[in-house]
Amino acid sequence: EKRLALLDLSKQLQLPQTELSKLIQELSVEKSKLNDQFETFDSVMNADTDQELLVDKLIMSGTISMLAAESGTGKSSLFYQVMESVSTGSPLFDMFTTKQCNVHVIQVDESYVNARKKWQRMQLKPDPSKVSFCWEWYPSQLEELEKKIINKNIGICFMDSFGKLFGGTGEINTIECAYYMYELNNLAAKTGCAFVVAHHLKKDQSKNKKDGQPRVPSLADFYGSNYITAGIRDAWGLWQKGEDTDG
Repeated sequence: EKRLALLDLSKQLQLPQTELSKLIQELSVEKSKLNDQFETFDSVMNADTDQELLVDKLIMSGTISMLAAESGTGKSSLFYQVMESVSTGSPLFDMFTTKQCNVHVIQVDESYVNARKKWQRMQLKPDPSKVSFCWEWYPSQLEELEKKIINKNIGICFMDSFGKLFGGTGEINTIECAYYMYELNNLAAKTGCAFVVAHHLKKDQSKNKKDGQPRVPSLADFYGSNYITAGIRDAWGLWQKGEDTDG
């Protein structure tokens, strides 16, 4: 209904979708009370914005992190492993301490059937009372996501993956697409929830370079506009060191 309303509004105003998108962004800024709330130095310094580590050396509350890798490298599996550890409060990989909290997973890169098979292979045992899932999602539901995070006191929200969730028609080389990262940033700051978003790399990271050394991803290898990585706190690259890596 929201999408149809936006299309109808675009026709009524005789505006192309890109211009309507810019207009919506400007209206959201006008509607925001952020500037009034934090106009002075003291208001910023006295704000209740204490952050804490949810996963040692990996995830901080109230921030956005992005994990980029090729398909089949293990992004989703890593998300599920962290989900298990955080929901139970147990150390990740028996190494990194975690703070127990509620976890929400927005998964559109694989079906619940495939996810179930993966969980069985991984022998996952999260706390069922602290995890929830969403298998179909669209950016127009950001407002509903905010309400869910607040009502269910969600500490970490995994989003898999950026291209399908925010890419729309598949064009993610524009600043409009990267705008969603700034929207998530505001949502993270407002709610204290940590967002971890899966993404893809441009290059074929599974092949070694000519000198035989493994390729190491950089920010330039993140697929799409550079504005995407500009709107996040941490950017992680995940890749296999060798062609025959097992597990």
